Amino acid sequence: MSGIDNKLNWDLVARRTYKSRKFPKNQRVPIQAQTFIIDSPAVMIGCKNRFAKPSWWLAGSAYQRILTSPSSTSQFVAGVEGDRYKIRLDTLHLIRFPDWQLKPYMLEFKPAFWHDEILIEVWKYSGDELDGDLARIQTIEQKVNDISAYGL
Repeated sequence: MSGIDNKLNWDLVARRTYKSRKFPKNQRVPIQAQTFIIDSPAVMIGCKNRFAKPSWWLAGSAYQRILTSPSSTSQFVAGVEGDRYKIRLDTLHLIRFPDWQLKPYMLEFKPAFWHDEILIEVWKYSGDELDGDLARIQTIEQKVNDISAYGL
């Protein structure tokens, strides 16, 4: 068995509970963005908050930060933000980021500011190929093109 349905193709990157910081006089610092180093375009991310109110659905935002810049003279840090996804509470999300052939990249998760505690679980896909069927189709198309151009 291969592909995303094979449990052996998924590696746990992180499973950790994060808490906001509390200071005297009821001042609170929200949970900071968490960064995970990933070398696969496919990830699964899930979040739980055991103290969440029933009306809360948003866990936070996950986004890809690619370690590159357009020039050494750029005024920006070499970390380009790629695709961004909203992550729901109590749901494991399958995300496939564009494969820019720049690995590793950083997966950043920024919890919604109202969470005082949140469990974050991140998995990366380590299987051989995500696009096995697509690769086979491209091989067949190439063979058909070769036959058309050069004959049998």
